Amino acid sequence: MFFHIPKTGGTTLLHSLPDASNVSYYFGLGPRRWKKLVTEVNAFCNTTPLALAPRRTAFVEIHAKTPNFLALHDQLESWRTSARQHGIPFFVFTIIREPVSWAVSAYNHYRVRYPESPPPT
Repeated sequence: MFFHIPKTGGTTLLHSLPDASNVSYYFGLGPRRWKKLVTEVNAFCNTTPLALAPRRTAFVEIHAKTPNFLALHDQLESWRTSARQHGIPFFVFTIIREPVSWAVSAYNHYRVRYPESPPPT
């Protein structure tokens, strides 16, 4: 499970993932996709590994916008508990970046993407 914070190298990470047939990729951004992702990950975490033969790996990308990490905490714990009960390894990670370089990168990205808009405050 990857908690993707914008402008921290997440896109580079995603592009470096192998295109393997045994990897299921899930992405939740926006309420409709998020609801679908929760249903799919619930099903994955509640399946015994023998039922996943050949062994599958789920790569779940949760973008920082939907939902935020504090709101996500209970859902992550639920998935972790379900996965543990069914013998499925569960790992959550994120990538962080030194704050000043992150702020410069975010500002430059915003200015290129929205050149006519005032900078965010």
